[in-house]
Amino acid sequence: MKKRMLFFLVIALAIGLSSCSQSSKSQGAKEVTTENPENKEGQARDIDVVARANDQFNKMGITLDEAQQAKLQEIAAKYDFAGVTSKEERRAMRQDFQKDLYNNVLTPEQQAALDGMRESRGNKDGN
Repeated sequence: MKKRMLFFLVIALAIGLSSCSQSSKSQGAKEVTTENPENKEGQARDIDVVARANDQFNKMGITLDEAQQAKLQEIAAKYDFAGVTSKEERRAMRQDFQKDLYNNVLTPEQQAALDGMRESRGNKDGN
């Protein structure tokens, strides 16, 4: 009886550990937080903004070509999201990044498609 209990405990532990390792974040999207989990203002994130932007564009049905991908990489290199500590600074930097992408990466057709999605969502100010 004790051997069975131990066996099931070991199996449960192995399954738990394997599921935790599979659900871990990718190397490009790791998060680092402060010791106090309730202090959201002090959290710092090191996020792969290029991958995140591509994911968002893909969800909207917008596909970037190679030249646009290169421009996206160039623009993303200008922004240091990891160095920003306050929520307001991060929000302002994200808005600047999005405007930069909109104005310098997207084609007029892609901009029109994005504008249409924003209008259908009720977001008229473009943020």
